[in-house]
Amino acid sequence: MSSQDLDGILLVGGSTRTPLVSRVLEERTGLKPRQDVHPDLCVALGAGVLASRLAGHDIDRVLVDVSPYSFGISYVGERNGHSYPHCYHPIITRNTPLPVTRSESYYTTHPFQTTISIEVYQGDSSDALKNLPVDGFLISDLTEMEELNEVLCRMALDLDGILHVTAIEKRTGLSKHVRIENALAVKSVIEIEEARARLRELFGAPDGDYAPINAEATESGPSAPENVIGPGWKKKHEEAEAVLKRSRALLDKMHDEDKEEAIELHEALEESLEARDDGAFDDALNALKDLSFFVGGK
Repeated sequence: MSSQDLDGILLVGGSTRTPLVSRVLEERTGLKPRQDVHPDLCVALGAGVLASRLAGHDIDRVLVDVSPYSFGISYVGERNGHSYPHCYHPIITRNTPLPVTRSESYYTTHPFQTTISIEVYQGDSSDALKNLPVDGFLISDLTEMEELNEVLCRMALDLDGILHVTAIEKRTGLSKHVRIENALAVKSVIEIEEARARLRELFGAPDGDYAPINAEATESGPSAPENVIGPGWKKKHEEAEAVLKRSRALLDKMHDEDKEEAIELHEALEESLEARDDGAFDDALNALKDLSFFVGGK
């Protein structure tokens, strides 16, 4: 059997948690491995299904809820040999079975730092500013200490789509928590812009005491350029939102090639809105309209 004969790859067993396993499988088969079931609990789940069938219950399939998105926080790290305050890697990765709880360790950036900011993003880009800002909060009154202070960030995502984010000073247990409703809901273009505006308002005035936590750490907030939505661009946002909504509703009906093109056009349209690029916006919008018409027939 060759990779062309495979319809999909399902990861099971604890060793499949190793990122290299998934990466090598994808490189060699061209298929992105699925994680629809808990790799450690799938055997017990299968035993339960078999027991139910032996008891006479009719079970055709087992539905497992997974997170369609990745979630993490930004931190100060190194990109292209330089310090960069908007580094990012997911704490909860997409396709992780729900409910799930994950934690990561981060550190302050300088001695005697007493305040840090936690900024939550949705996405997979290693540049936080290319992901969707979700929420943010400050944790203050950390222990004044000469060495770098370790802070844990814990994320818990439940079946109702509620994301709980907690920052904990490891040495004292000091913590602060935020509850994010509808974390799994699809965001409109306008909602994305409003989320970025809220973060700019919350973290827009930098202060030395709010310096980011470092290399596995959160940072003080995206320094994205001001984006004031004028009447013309507000209309473009509304038009784009309608086209994106229709296109996303058609994704399940598309062939793989069309689906890949549609997703690329979604990204191009959103990027052109953010950059206020008229030409790129018109090109992406018209191309997406044509593709949606071709698939949907109207």
